[in-house]
Amino acid sequence: MKRYADSLGVDTKKWVFLTGRKDSLYTAARISYTIDDPKNNLRNIDDDFLHTQFWALVDRNGDVRKIYDGLKDAEVKELMEDAAKMLKEKK
Repeated sequence: MKRYADSLGVDTKKWVFLTGRKDSLYTAARISYTIDDPKNNLRNIDDDFLHTQFWALVDRNGDVRKIYDGLKDAEVKELMEDAAKMLKEKK
């Protein structure tokens, strides 16, 4: 992940790239962040693939502030504005 972030020139003091076990990631997306419909689950996680156009704005405490539709220009703009405001909040 570090190599990927470095290849993009990401400031890792401001952005965190996460990875983990597939089952943990899918549980987080489907249950914690509610960005996918659980009815999409397949019986075997090895056959499962999670991909959605929804983006979650997550604060420093790990709480989802809002879900945005990444296919809608207005919502992407709103996400960027909300993220900028959130970064200015006191820690």
